[in-house]
Amino acid sequence: MTEDFTGSLTPPCSPYITESLELEGSEDGSPPRFTCAQDSCRDGGKMFSFDSYLTTGSLKRLLLKLDPSPTDYETDTVEIFGFHWVTETALVESTDLLFGLLRQKISTLEGLAQPISFDFGQVNNIHNEAEEIRNQCTKFLHYVKVFLYRFLDSSRQNEGSLTHPYEEMNAQLPSKLIEELHGLSLYIGRLSDLPNQILGAFSIQHHGKVLPASWHLLHLHLDIHWSLLEILQILGEKMQGQIVYAHQYINLIGENLTNVSLFEEHCENLMGGLIALAATKYSKVRPSEALSSHIYPCLCIKEMWTLLIQLLDHRSKGSSAESFWTLMNTLLKHLLQGSSGAGAHPICTVVQCKDPLAFCWWLISHLSPLYLLDRSGIVEEQGEITSNWKFVEDLLKKSSDMQNGILEDQLRMHLQCCLSLCDIWEPNLTVATILWEYYSKNLNSLFNISWLGLKSLASVSKTPFSMLEVVKSCCADEQSSDLYKSDNSYLIFLRIMACLMKKAKNNVGAHPWKQIKGRRIPI
Repeated sequence: MTEDFTGSLTPPCSPYITESLELEGSEDGSPPRFTCAQDSCRDGGKMFSFDSYLTTGSLKRLLLKLDPSPTDYETDTVEIFGFHWVTETALVESTDLLFGLLRQKISTLEGLAQPISFDFGQVNNIHNEAEEIRNQCTKFLHYVKVFLYRFLDSSRQNEGSLTHPYEEMNAQLPSKLIEELHGLSLYIGRLSDLPNQILGAFSIQHHGKVLPASWHLLHLHLDIHWSLLEILQILGEKMQGQIVYAHQYINLIGENLTNVSLFEEHCENLMGGLIALAATKYSKVRPSEALSSHIYPCLCIKEMWTLLIQLLDHRSKGSSAESFWTLMNTLLKHLLQGSSGAGAHPICTVVQCKDPLAFCWWLISHLSPLYLLDRSGIVEEQGEITSNWKFVEDLLKKSSDMQNGILEDQLRMHLQCCLSLCDIWEPNLTVATILWEYYSKNLNSLFNISWLGLKSLASVSKTPFSMLEVVKSCCADEQSSDLYKSDNSYLIFLRIMACLMKKAKNNVGAHPWKQIKGRRIPI
């Protein structure tokens, strides 16, 4: 966008700050944001920074339908993008103008992030300007959330006799807001579509030093992506389940656009971008490092995944909305199909991955532990973890299908991921059955990896004592992180079997072995 919003465009209050406005003061504090904080920046040893969406309680307030910021925006006027506006009417009277200013600020920050003519003498000035632009943008998005919560009167949306012009504008706000949010979503695009020099800012660690404009732009994109979902969630709650249609967009374009469809579309695009970022990181991961190499290019991406899990699972309770795993499974299934051409799902073009099956194992094994985090980002060791066994069963069938030509080194990596899931999810004996069907037909295989040498060869226990040691090792509660090199795939299968048997017996008190009876498993 190239809108030129100069002094000729007069907001509700003069852009020149008067003494009376200075006496009124501005809003307190700063809104939550994504920050790659180090240990020194964290509050009380928490995983995320003190001003993150999780640590500040922003997510908790969203899910509990509370005021996004009860202590802010209490004055008659609010400063947005350097202008003062009437707090209770600005978004209604100047929707187009405010979102136009937002796009202009994003464009300015994009200009600062261009590595065309870089002057080291201006590093500090560029940092300050970029940080100020990001602050202005996040404050505006935060204001939109607060405005919707406090001032949107959904009870008058369907009334036919609106006597005052402002009431008519207020009734049109939800529709106009959907159009502006859709335009903003198209303007920023997917995370994975950002230029490489911008995505490269993920590798910059925040030590409280001067940061390049690319870092601020990248994290502003994260803020915008999440804020879009927050705003749509608050709007849906305020409308009490009513579907909001973008009337002007529908009339002009001829396509349906509602608050529900926009939420689903943006959420799918966001998750597609996050999966693409993970795929880029996976391209540099060795199979032996699958569990030790995390999927997050920075801590903010881990927070984004956690926010999505909490929000999507919250929306799915008592409604037809898709849960996190449901949406994730849909995207990954398209990726596994690998279709191309005009009818291909966008995820197939967004995500570049040479081994989609191994990538799916890796991704799910790292996302699952995020269910241990509560709405404040704190680990709950005894928390309830929602499993995704149905999809994992399909992955396991693909991994154990001899027609797919899965090699020993790949199978070890797949089963090590499966073992990590068995450790945190409820027991699923179907997994043991699928694996047994495979190994019962391949017991004569060497289970070796050529580059590991003789230590990767499978060996048969020749004495009762050595057999007992193998059993004890497989039944151990603590599993080595180096199983890829120390155990072959068959021994990892035995560890999976032992883990499932123990958990099934502890959970239901029955005899899970009866479901595997008739199957003799040699050691």
